[in-house]
Amino acid sequence: MLLTLTLQGAIDPDRFSPQEIAQGFVEGTVIARPLNPDDSTIEDAERREGLQTRQRFRRFGNLRVLRLPAGESVEQGIRRLRATGRYAYVEPDRLVRAHVRPNDPSFSVQWALDNSTTLGADIHAVDAWDSLFSTLPSATNQRDVIVAVVDSGIRQAHTDLQANLWTQSPSGTHGISAVKGNGTTTTDPEDDSGHGTHVAGIIGARGNNSTGISGVAWNTKLMALKFLTSAGTGSTSDAIACINFAITNGAHIINASFGSDRYSSGEFDAIKAARDQGIIFVASAGNDGVLADVNEDYPSNYPLDNIVSVAATTRTDALASYSNFGSGLVELGAPGSEIYSTYHTSNDAYTNLSGTSMAAPHVSGALALLRAAFPSDSYRQLINRLLRATTKISGLSGKVQSGGRLNLAQALSSNTLASNRPFNDTFAERAFVSG
Repeated sequence: MLLTLTLQGAIDPDRFSPQEIAQGFVEGTVIARPLNPDDSTIEDAERREGLQTRQRFRRFGNLRVLRLPAGESVEQGIRRLRATGRYAYVEPDRLVRAHVRPNDPSFSVQWALDNSTTLGADIHAVDAWDSLFSTLPSATNQRDVIVAVVDSGIRQAHTDLQANLWTQSPSGTHGISAVKGNGTTTTDPEDDSGHGTHVAGIIGARGNNSTGISGVAWNTKLMALKFLTSAGTGSTSDAIACINFAITNGAHIINASFGSDRYSSGEFDAIKAARDQGIIFVASAGNDGVLADVNEDYPSNYPLDNIVSVAATTRTDALASYSNFGSGLVELGAPGSEIYSTYHTSNDAYTNLSGTSMAAPHVSGALALLRAAFPSDSYRQLINRLLRATTKISGLSGKVQSGGRLNLAQALSSNTLASNRPFNDTFAERAFVSG
């Protein structure tokens, strides 16, 4: 079944008001982190001042999502709370959008894996799988690797995804939904957008099962963490709740195919906490076609060494016209245009979508296989393998840090090029930083 998706720039009018859409953040709510996370008096002070604690994340320095008193604007609340001196920062609960673009659905071939009209423009997945199962038997233990898909949820009964869903014991649930916006979560991360299901299929649709497509990592576990609405929009606080769940429940990789042009200290702290637990955070670079060093897009632009920012390439091995780039902040390119994957409208639905949203999950799937193949590597050593092994292409020279596009076969090979040292440690593969 072929369908089209037109989500770029859309905001869900049912979840967010016209005012919130215009200003770019949730009204009546702020995100704050105490200067002293162990201060026992802060909650009493907040109650006296009419604040309600909507959510609290002790893992992130006792970060809190606070509901302001009726009639107080976000700007007023931020000024008032900053003036108390209690907080390291107080910020709005900003809106983020899925990084997806409209596309032509007539292409039904997974060119990104091993079938490109331009020779070599794919990620060499078939060669990688041959290497994986013949020379790296430990990589068959993909079931031990959990990839958290922080997105719009996953169609849980999809025939190409159901067998690979992570399951929480003893509840039997596959993740959470945090889209209600009131600080609560549910255990039903069903996708009503299609974005998350498409991303999940790229990462880990069941392979070799005579059904539909194959994900990059055939058998990895997919954790469904829903915070984007049916229109592809979500709030920072809900994204933080999903990241917190991923850390708590043992995720190894987080895929984040979304972004905002506004910096969030709360989101930064959450991703930093994930790093402290050895979790890799793969982020789409953004779809504005601009230099990321100058035109920021978060979370891909945060200066954390567990973040892998991914630009999108086309079937002709060129940087996609819509893709953000930047040799200082974007690590590598991966196929992102006309990508065929699972969809949410039925249990056997598929469609073509384009965007850096589609590029990032190719890298998440590759890192899942690398973790299975090299389980003793640290998060940074796995990233080193990924970047050292990219295929250098002219369209990415000076545009991404590694100068290259994802090459899964090379990353999984046993030669010295695929070692876990930094890719530029001898300057032979040095990065040229611009901006």
